[in-house]
Amino acid sequence: MSVPAIGHNSYLQIAVESTYGTSPATATNKFEIVSAELSPNLSTFPDPSISSVGVFPRNIVRGLQFVTGRVRVKVGFEGFEELWRALLGSYSAALVGGETLVRDHTFLESVTQKSYTSEFSLGNIPTGKVTRLQGFLVTGLAMSSAAATGESGVFNADIDFAAQDVAENTTPMTAPAGVTNLLPVEFHRMLRTSGNLKDGSGLTETSIFIRSLALRVTMPHDMQRGYLGSIWADRPVRAGMGSARVDLEYQWDANNYVLQAALENQTPSAGGLKFLFQHPTTIGTASKRELEITAANPVGADFGPAIPGPGVITQKVSWMLAYDATALSALKIRTRSLAGALP
Repeated sequence: MSVPAIGHNSYLQIAVESTYGTSPATATNKFEIVSAELSPNLSTFPDPSISSVGVFPRNIVRGLQFVTGRVRVKVGFEGFEELWRALLGSYSAALVGGETLVRDHTFLESVTQKSYTSEFSLGNIPTGKVTRLQGFLVTGLAMSSAAATGESGVFNADIDFAAQDVAENTTPMTAPAGVTNLLPVEFHRMLRTSGNLKDGSGLTETSIFIRSLALRVTMPHDMQRGYLGSIWADRPVRAGMGSARVDLEYQWDANNYVLQAALENQTPSAGGLKFLFQHPTTIGTASKRELEITAANPVGADFGPAIPGPGVITQKVSWMLAYDATALSALKIRTRSLAGALP
């Protein structure tokens, strides 16, 4: 009788590597996952000889191997900090006002990315063991949420990654105290108050009606730098400029003419884009947990109303994000939480 691996016994844990490709003893973060895919990209090709007496090749030759994959995790108000740093690279933290425990964690783009050891429990099979990826680098992130009745009502992030190598049936790093992404960022936590919502139109918050929001970031890497004497490719390295975009969907109404003009004429309102999500529970003295996405230099990339039938007419809007010299980044992520500063 088969004893299958069950998805709900799975998890991801990570730790920053002091030396690329060398695993620390203890994991710093453990995440609940929604789904995951791992691929060691095992390449093969047939022996090109035509002297075979049969119809099949006389040999199958192994080619270069490299590790990629994708994991979907819930975006949390607290505990997601290390993944934001893994994506963008630059990080700073500061206590908020007179608070003693509440911090703002700020993430900006950087040429340098930290590498990680990541471990996946694949349904707890083999029991107590994990699949370990060393030299784990984040190569992209796509997260979205919508005013919806189902799973899309919370932000889930699809994180693309590459790694140096993979090892199965491995004893895991010592686990941290607990799972760190438990408090989800829900669509209805977006603030619609003065100064906290900017979509490039310049309209007041009460005139902006967004049905869905998606953030997509890619960090291209060369993952197939092979060399003689190794079946595994060398460590992934940056290859090309990163890209980031924000995709929005609205219902079509009179105010949308303003946004359409801003995109078509490339005249986004001063201040660019800002989307602030806030959890209602007070932490510290008076602060609340927050996730803030800002982009000071958006460039219109797409605009299109759609008439799906007799129902509500919708429109899709896309902004590409360019580097801003004042913000020192195309994209800025800020979280506010009780999480300690990252080392």
